[in-house]
Amino acid sequence: MKEVGSVHDAWNGEGAANGLLGGTSKLANEILGTAERLTREVSKASLGAVALVEAGGNELIGNTLGA
Repeated sequence: MKEVGSVHDAWNGEGAANGLLGGTSKLANEILGTAERLTREVSKASLGAVALVEAGGNELIGNTLGA
């Protein structure tokens, strides 16, 4: 009967799989971190836009009432 693989080969395969999983996990964490940073920046930009619109609206109302 032919030997299919050795314990050493199996150990190397498991190590390679664990390395791949570790790399995938690291990449996923980096992607999540980037997504969180982008979400914070978009949130800040949205709040800034709301403040600008609100200020513009208040100015328009003030100008209209003052006219």
